[in-house]
Formats: sequence, structure tokens, C-alpha cells
Amino acid sequence: MNDVISLITIEPEIDSIGQEIGSIETLKEVFAKEKGIARSEYFEARQAGIEKIKCFEVREVDYSDELYFKYSEKRYHIYRVYPVRNEMIELYGEYKN
Repeated sequence: MNDVISLITIEPEIDSIGQEIGSIETLKEVFAKEKGIARSEYFEARQAGIEKIKCFEVREVDYSDELYFKYSEKRYHIYRVYPVRNEMIELYGEYKN
């Protein structure tokens, strides 16, 4: 694994009387391996208006149901998690300009 991505956890920020006043983002850096995207998935994404898709393989123990990851200063929404082998998973992320 030669890449590093940041998994993003978003939690509500609560004031002293229990009201939600915003959100707090926490980034967790994990080692990852960038994978290729199938041609069919690429074209389906383009038809849906998604310009960039990335897939990374990470260790399953590093992933805690985060909704976003950051790579090369871009924030990707995780739209699919797929188990592959030996406690590894693939995270598929979309980036919209």
C-alpha cells in the first residue's frame, strides 16, 4: 500500500443546552492502494454527472463507516464499500466539481 487517504468522521457539535450548533470533522489517515475503475462503472458515473471516481483498497479494521475520504486535497463521498480478500475492502468514492 503506497498511498495515504484520510477517512473523515463527521459528528454533531452540541452546545451547553443540547442543541446542535454545527459539526466537527475528524480526519484519520490510513494506508491505501489505489485501484482501477471498471469501464462500465466509469461510464455510468459520467452519465450521472460524476466526473471523478476513485477506488482504494484499505484494511477493513481501519474503516468505521465513514461517509467521506480525502485524497490529493479533494473530498470524495463514499458510495460503495466492497469486501475483497483477507480483511481488505474497497472504498469507491465520487467527487463532483
